[in-house]
Amino acid sequence: MGKADYTVTKGFSECSGDSTKIIHSKNNSLLLIGHSQLTLGEIKTVKITKNKIWPTEKLKFRFGNEEYTLRAEGKVLSSEKVHTDEGEELYQNVKDYKLYLSANNAPETLFLQEESFNDTFVELLFIGDIDKDGKPDFIFGANRDYEEERVILYLSSQAKKGKLIKKAAEIAIQFDC
Repeated sequence: MGKADYTVTKGFSECSGDSTKIIHSKNNSLLLIGHSQLTLGEIKTVKITKNKIWPTEKLKFRFGNEEYTLRAEGKVLSSEKVHTDEGEELYQNVKDYKLYLSANNAPETLFLQEESFNDTFVELLFIGDIDKDGKPDFIFGANRDYEEERVILYLSSQAKKGKLIKKAAEIAIQFDC
């Protein structure tokens, strides 16, 4: 985690016919946030083996001495193979998506829920100890529409009793006309 290094430029959107402001980060940033409890420095992270957790799938990972599980539910309306810059991958049109988190077989917690998506899906962007409390924190890309960029930060240090994480920040940018 480092100090933000960015510039803001003015522009004009032909689509909306209005002026714009664009943030250009000089680093490969996932999220720019100002949060008084977060400190600069190296962060313990987990290598993400899978960034999309489709309904009926699970992603297990270890953090410290604990095993965590992300588990998804939802209704798959259709599936197809799509071509991306990285090759071919599965895309599913999902309704009523729910994502749960549990640790060491403790009761799981529902923490992310979306009714529907328009040509997009939830992506796990980061797992690591951002707030330096020894427990994992998460950053998800949770675009609900292909003309939206939405990022959500979940911190373990803000979780209520009996919960593992809590939404600490969310940013959504619409770029449609």
